[in-house]
Order: sequence, then structure tokens, then C-alpha cells
Amino acid sequence: MLIVLSSLWRACEGLEMAMLSSSLLLLSLIDLVRILIALWSNFLISLWIVEILAIPGLLCLFHLHKTLRILQRIFLWECNLLNNLPFRDGSSFRLFTHQ
Repeated sequence: MLIVLSSLWRACEGLEMAMLSSSLLLLSLIDLVRILIALWSNFLISLWIVEILAIPGLLCLFHLHKTLRILQRIFLWECNLLNNLPFRDGSSFRLFTHQ
């Protein structure tokens, strides 16, 4: 009888260890899922922040590009005026010509 009880005790200990290891495995899987959800959430939040910061930055670059194009047109217009402006001696001022 003692041998049977001892065997049952050992079987219960083995079952308890198996349940403990499976519950630890289950807990580690739950923790892994939580970690993956947290990483995905952080990725989405960081992507959202990047989009919030990138849109004004892109708009700023677009406006900067437009402003530079306007300044370039004004500069070229002034150069064209200077190129067509004759001096008193009959010569003309040539700036940025391909001649």
C-alpha cells in the first residue's frame, strides 16, 4: 500500500510539475503576445507621430521649393533686365550668358 501511495504521490508531483511547466509555458506565451501587442502599438504610435511630423515638414519643403523658384525667377528676370540694359558707351552688361 505504501508503494502504491508513493507511486501516486510521485505521479501527482509529476503531473503538478507538468501542469506548472505548461502553465509557465502558457504564461510565457501570454507574455509574448502582450510584448508583441506592445511592440506593434509602439510601432503604430511612432508611425503616427512620424506622419504628424512629416506632413508639415513636407509642406514646409514644398513651400520652400516654391519660394526658391519664385526667387530664382525674380533673379533671372533682373539678370535679363541687366543684360538688356545698355551702357553709355554702347556696350551692354552680360551676366549668365551662354555666348
